[in-house]
Amino acid sequence: TRLELPAKIRVRYLILPGITDTSENIKSMSEFISTLVNIDCVELLGYGSHAKAKWIKLFGHYDLDTVADASEKDILKVASIMEAENMKVIY
Repeated sequence: TRLELPAKIRVRYLILPGITDTSENIKSMSEFISTLVNIDCVELLGYGSHAKAKWIKLFGHYDLDTVADASEKDILKVASIMEAENMKVIY
């Protein structure tokens, strides 16, 4: 029989400028992730409003109207904090 090893897990972290990119939030998330087993890496995803019109058409409103698209600078900021917390990060 073949020994089944647990699958590696990739955590995907959405960067919403002004919401999920605060140092406190990032450190707290890194602390939580470090308690999990089989984590391969954290993939940083920058928020983009490109689906806003579709969302409004489907649901009649868009709750993230005031959130700016994540910039490269926003992503690099989150990456540097997570890497300082010993997280393997890709973006």
